[in-house]
Formats: sequence, C-alpha cells, structure tokens
Amino acid sequence: MSDPSDSDSLPSWHDYLIYGIHWRCAEPDRGLWHSELVFDIDHILEWVPSRDGCVRFLIAPAILVFHDAGDLEICLDCGI
Repeated sequence: MSDPSDSDSLPSWHDYLIYGIHWRCAEPDRGLWHSELVFDIDHILEWVPSRDGCVRFLIAPAILVFHDAGDLEICLDCGI
C-alpha cells in the first residue's frame, strides 16, 4: 500500500495503456452503496533495456479498481 503523504511512494501510471474504463455503480435498491471506478490496463512488470538504446516492457493484463469512487472529474488526452 502506498503512503499518500509521500509522493515518491505513489505508483506511476504514465506508461500504462488503458483498454477500458467502466463504473460498478451503487445499487441502493439491493443494499449496495459502494461505487467503483475500474480500468482495464496493461501492468508494466519490468522495464527491459535493449542494446539499441530502446526500452521494452514486460507486461501483464490487469484490472485497476478504485473503491468508493465518487465526485470524479476526468480529463482525457489522446495525444493526437
């Protein structure tokens, strides 16, 4: 678990590819009061430097879940 008061211990997601974003919404009628924000990503397990000076990644598909998400503001930049 990262310490939010120490920005150096927080994970960096800047090179991760996001394939899907969805909400698992609260359902008060069923007694479910928690919402979750879910990202389908490629998790970088290892940065692998190559002889030509490039970097390759060892990756694994993963699901990143933010529990009790609410009052969210998102800015998306496609890099185009």
